[in-house]
Amino acid sequence: LVCLGQACFMFEGIGLILPTFDASKKPEDFPWIYTITMTATLSLVCCIGLFGYMAFGQGVQNLVLLDFQPGVLVFGVRLAFMLQVLCSFPLQMLPASRLIEGLFFERISDPPLSRKLAKTGFRFLLVICFAAIAYLGASHLDNFVSLIGALCGMPLAFIFPAAAHYILIKEQQWLDLLLMAIGAVLTVLVTAVN
Repeated sequence: LVCLGQACFMFEGIGLILPTFDASKKPEDFPWIYTITMTATLSLVCCIGLFGYMAFGQGVQNLVLLDFQPGVLVFGVRLAFMLQVLCSFPLQMLPASRLIEGLFFERISDPPLSRKLAKTGFRFLLVICFAAIAYLGASHLDNFVSLIGALCGMPLAFIFPAAAHYILIKEQQWLDLLLMAIGAVLTVLVTAVN
């Protein structure tokens, strides 16, 4: 079940699909490009996981970069990984912060400086909260990633698409209900395991 949560963690970027589709020059090509990209990504992740397990066995740490002997190349890879996380954080945080900000701030066309400062302070507190959560979850990275996958990825992968299909299409509703039930049960089970 921990592995299932980790797999659903990969759905974190699913919210960027519709904006990418809307911004594409040839929307008719988007489905096959998306299919090839997701298939290649899934294959790459599975191969790296399988070959890493075959090469190193169960003695591998949760973050495989910690298993390598110190050296210039390993330092470069660790630095690149750190920079990737640092640079992708704003992209990942933007949709969530906009949703949360909508609960506390009204939309206005020309906000005063005090409002801009309040929103900046709110985002700063949000980043501090995320940093605290990351710090506390770092010692059990596998369970932490699986928990995030269970709470956020499972609904994105199973529940929300089935609920949207149930409301919009009105065909095979029993299948949508079944998928939503399976998603809800898996969300609870994987969350409980972690």
